[in-house]
Amino acid sequence: MRSFAKILLATTALAIVSGAASAADMARRMPTKAPVMVPGYNWTGLYLGVHGGYGWASLGAAGFGRSNQDGGFLGGQIGYNWQGSGSPFVLGVELDSAWANLRQSATTTIGAVTGAATSKVDYLGSARVRAGFAADRALFYGTVGLGWASNELTSAAAFPAFAAGSRIRNTHVGVAAGAGIEYAFAGPWSAKAEYMYYGLGRESYAGVNADLDIHTIKVGLNYRFGQPW
Repeated sequence: MRSFAKILLATTALAIVSGAASAADMARRMPTKAPVMVPGYNWTGLYLGVHGGYGWASLGAAGFGRSNQDGGFLGGQIGYNWQGSGSPFVLGVELDSAWANLRQSATTTIGAVTGAATSKVDYLGSARVRAGFAADRALFYGTVGLGWASNELTSAAAFPAFAAGSRIRNTHVGVAAGAGIEYAFAGPWSAKAEYMYYGLGRESYAGVNADLDIHTIKVGLNYRFGQPW
């Protein structure tokens, strides 16, 4: 009887050890579920947006000094970005256009006549390429291309070649370049901050050739089509 009890105990212990080993082996053989990979933000797509900011303009001609024009502007932009899958580099193009009020009114002397005159940039635009580096939802970029601006001179006095109350308007064309940062804060929506410099060519104002330089700081909001929330 005592021998039978020992045999039963040994058999039970062996069964327990064998079952545990089998369970461990099954656990090792069971396939593990791969972790879910969440894709990073991709900047590819067509976008529309609005922007606004502040600018400083300088109209200058030899012998007449330079103006110190400043004021605000408000406009819109359209563009397209492309970012390869798995690549941090983003390429794009952008066209922007803005109403502006960068002006200076001052008393000036031309020839023997002294009187009040106003110089005002009332329009800004550019067509540029963009190249940047994306850190998921943050995009750091540089931009360069063609820029243009409309400037108007108004005289209150009858200066040489200027009748009293006359207006002369010119569109200056040149280079536009800058840099900025854009952040996608909610699905297709992104916000940006950008610095731009416009180095614009010479135009004639009543026989006097003048060039135009503009510096701007702006913020903007973009909506990217086809981007999920």
